[in-house]
Amino acid sequence: MRAALDSMEDPILHLAVHLTLVGALREGEVAGLTPEDIDFDAANGMGTFTVSRSMQRVQKDTPVRICW
Repeated sequence: MRAALDSMEDPILHLAVHLTLVGALREGEVAGLTPEDIDFDAANGMGTFTVSRSMQRVQKDTPVRICW
């Protein structure tokens, strides 16, 4: 995990992969996160995140939809 994270230069990709690994999030849950879902200052500086929506593709040829 550390080697994969260290090799990433894009901070958004790094955060998405990190949340996926440490939070055991599914692909759609990470894709559904918004900046409001992440609080870097919570829990005495440890940070928290809330999964309140996910994205899913119902068919390959249809656009992605957000599930609430």
